[in-house]
Amino acid sequence: MTQTDKYGETLNKLRLMARESLLIQKLIMRNLNLPEPNEVAKCKEWIKEAIPKIVLEKTGKPATQEFIDGATKTFGFWWLGTLEQIKRGQ
Repeated sequence: MTQTDKYGETLNKLRLMARESLLIQKLIMRNLNLPEPNEVAKCKEWIKEAIPKIVLEKTGKPATQEFIDGATKTFGFWWLGTLEQIKRGQ
């Protein structure tokens, strides 16, 4: 078996694993009633639009693009953390 054949075989295995992973992800999402990826993308858009308004309201200063990008990526974790604090009565 040549190096190219080994590369092609490995690539095919990775493609198969990726397809299986996507199928499993879709089944889990369907069974758990989780949002579809397009719904998650829409939420990200809304979060990205809301963060500059929130920062401006709270600080009186415009948010930088770097802050907006970082806050958009971590907003879900922050939100869940806030809910956990409320749950614990903090």
